[in-house]
Amino acid sequence: MYDLGHNVSVVNPAQIKAFGKSELLRNKTDKSDAAMIARFCIANKPNLWKPAPTEVKRLRDLYRCLQAFKDDKLQQMNRLKYEFPL
Repeated sequence: MYDLGHNVSVVNPAQIKAFGKSELLRNKTDKSDAAMIARFCIANKPNLWKPAPTEVKRLRDLYRCLQAFKDDKLQQMNRLKYEFPL
C-alpha cells in the first residue's frame, strides 16, 4: 500500500479493539471493522510508517543469515556429539 502512495500506520490491534469497545460496537463485519479503524485513525492520528532504508534491510538480512548459520553449526555440533561420543 505504501508503494501505491497510501499513508500507512502500524497500530497495536489492542488499541483498536479498546477503541471499538469504547464506541459500544456490537456487530462484527469487515465493513464495520473498516469503518471503526478509519474513525480510530481520524480520532488518534497514528504516526505514519516509513519503510526502513535499504541499508537497514540489508543489515537485517545479513544478521538473520548469520543467525541461521549459527543455528546450523549448533545443530551439526550436537549431531556429531551424538554420533561420536567421547
